[in-house]
Amino acid sequence: MLASAGVDSPSLDWPSDVLPVFGCFEMVRRRADGSVFTPVFMSCADAQAALDKARAADPERAANFEVDVVPLPELLKIAVSGEAKVPPRVVPPSSSMLFLQGKGKHHPAL
Repeated sequence: MLASAGVDSPSLDWPSDVLPVFGCFEMVRRRADGSVFTPVFMSCADAQAALDKARAADPERAANFEVDVVPLPELLKIAVSGEAKVPPRVVPPSSSMLFLQGKGKHHPAL
């Protein structure tokens, strides 16, 4: 999956100063204006939930979809270069969005 996006697969030696983002480059969402984007999630759990939803909606098409992890700088290179067939869009963690809406739990470390 990553190779089709022009990104090498991540190694086990992930740099501690690089933010990973998660997504499936085969998934596409449509905006209200009709334009499309590939959702890339800051949360692995959110990416997996989106993948599960895609598989439930179209099991045959999404059967081989996988969640990939990409370093954020590589995703930015893809987005800026215009190489992606469908432009990526970073989706904030649902837990953060819920917290900002006053519906989430306060993290004990904060």
